[in-house]
Amino acid sequence: MALIALVTLAASAAGNANLAAEPNLAGYSWDIGSPEVVLPVAAEPNLAGYSWDLGSPEVVLSSAPTAVASVLAHGMGDSCYNAGMKGITAQVSAALGTYAVCVPTGNALTDTTNGFLMTMDKNVEVFAAKIRRDPKLKGGFNCIGLSQGNLLCRGYIHMYNDPPVRNFLSIHGTVSGVAGFPRCDPSGLLGPVCKPLEELVGDLAYTEVTQRLLFQVERRLP
Repeated sequence: MALIALVTLAASAAGNANLAAEPNLAGYSWDIGSPEVVLPVAAEPNLAGYSWDLGSPEVVLSSAPTAVASVLAHGMGDSCYNAGMKGITAQVSAALGTYAVCVPTGNALTDTTNGFLMTMDKNVEVFAAKIRRDPKLKGGFNCIGLSQGNLLCRGYIHMYNDPPVRNFLSIHGTVSGVAGFPRCDPSGLLGPVCKPLEELVGDLAYTEVTQRLLFQVERRLP
């Protein structure tokens, strides 16, 4: 589903990218429950010209100067330094024929923890600063958010958007907000436990301490 959406994204940016040669997706597979694109070993993609290393989240491709770059924002608990996000970034670059980079909000150790223990505003601030420092993004870019990463893309668009986002692609995003304690149904079998737990967590979410500490509970007035 992710690559289908990316091909659609490429079509919408036809004025900025050369679509004469569509990506060859033979052998790829994916499902709704996972952002990962799976390719059998027997049919490896042609990634000639691409390079990346364990110390950096960047996937490098020499692309045409008119091509629109892509920025990826990872989900909660993930990291731009993980092999999975590196692979997704490489597939985005291969599918669109453009420069692509997953922008972290921390280093190899803190990129994951900052998704919990750094506020949404601060994450967006760091995200924007790193985008502005990348000369390959100065002409604008497509922003691709995976899960919680959608909030970084949306926060950037609403608070900065310089350089501008050309297209915003939401993959399993929390764009309508989140409610309730995950995987704990107050009306289900564990209702006697889940209901008071949900009420307790709901009250704690709006305290001054948690609002200044946790990404997931930061609130906004309409």
